Amino acid sequence: MKLLLAGATGLVGSHALRLALADPAIERVIAPTRRALPPHPKLDAPQIDWDALPPDAPWWRVDAVVCALGTTMRAAGSREAFRKVDFDYPLALAQAAYRAGARTYALNSALGADAGSRVFYNRVKGELEQALAGGGFDSLTYVRPGLIG
Repeated sequence: MKLLLAGATGLVGSHALRLALADPAIERVIAPTRRALPPHPKLDAPQIDWDALPPDAPWWRVDAVVCALGTTMRAAGSREAFRKVDFDYPLALAQAAYRAGARTYALNSALGADAGSRVFYNRVKGELEQALAGGGFDSLTYVRPGLIG
């Protein structure tokens, strides 16, 4: 299996990366990041600009995607910046991987995700879940952990 893991430098993504690299069923892990990751024989970590994703990079061709991209309102600095990281980037990732043949997508979302929520954070997470639901994936999983501090 070839797995694309987004968010591999973050709290959740770094744990997922460690598990994926240790799993004998996973032959290759592609982890596009803004900054370098330590080398590993099973890891391909292209450095990318999330605002300019390469549409036809060969590393899009994977069996499954795990998306652990996310930020906090404090780190983002504005609602617009938060939405970019927590909605725009995961959706663009899903669309590019789907076009390249991925049919399985797992999203680290949030407890309380609801497109109709009055709470901005929960609304963005819910809107992303809704957008992904219409993306055509054969398998779509939302993991909704409690608040991560």
